[in-house]
Amino acid sequence: PQIAYLWGEPEMDASYGTLLKFPAGFKGVIKSEGAIFRAVVTEGKLNYQMPNATESQTLEVGSYFSSEGQSIHQLAASEETILYIRTNGKYAATPTK
Repeated sequence: PQIAYLWGEPEMDASYGTLLKFPAGFKGVIKSEGAIFRAVVTEGKLNYQMPNATESQTLEVGSYFSSEGQSIHQLAASEETILYIRTNGKYAATPTK
């Protein structure tokens, strides 16, 4: 995935905003460490599975998901997808093998 920092300073553990772009066919996880984590689909479509859930749901433009504290978000992008993310802690998007 590609990331663009929009505002704030991630290294200061203060709130900041980013855009995260997934290529078509991406399957993986976002591991978030912040007290708050908010994500909105701004382009594309995302299959998202909530932490501790057994089924995924399709998120289209305007849909969002969030968490508090450390979380692992499972996701898959069937097409190029962009998320706007606002958080106050580190996060990492990694593909699954």
